Amino acid sequence: MIQQVDMPLVLDADALNVLSEDPDILLKKKGPIILTPHLIEFQRLAHSIDDLEKAIRDFADRYDVILVVKGPNTIIYGHHQMYRNITGNPGMAIGGMGDALAGIITSLCGQGYDPLMAACLGVYLHGYCGDRMYEENAFVLPHILVESIPKVLKEWENEKKIQNSES
Repeated sequence: MIQQVDMPLVLDADALNVLSEDPDILLKKKGPIILTPHLIEFQRLAHSIDDLEKAIRDFADRYDVILVVKGPNTIIYGHHQMYRNITGNPGMAIGGMGDALAGIITSLCGQGYDPLMAACLGVYLHGYCGDRMYEENAFVLPHILVESIPKVLKEWENEKKIQNSES
């Protein structure tokens, strides 16, 4: 797929395990690629991590990909720009949460967002929804987080309308 698809691809989980065996396949990509590894998956891809930010920059620049390295203060890097997410919480450290994030980013790409913007917005939205749920729950279930997205987006839209009317 990497060599044939010219649309944005979001790769997570087992796709990252396969890539770790031969990351140079990324050099043959046809379209934008967003990789969403957690720290251990990224270590498998990069092989050596003495300085995490440098390893992220080096890997993403070498393969011209967007990296979303998941963890506390998830790091998003692409096109020589690095961002740290401020949303998210320990209650989100649960199976399936990375799948939810990959799905959110994929959805944003499918809606026409630039892949780097889709990654940044997706990570922020994912963490923001998780933070709201964590206020009342000890842990956050991925399927409930995903179900909360339309409500949060509507709230953001209404806040924007209020701000625009006050300007």
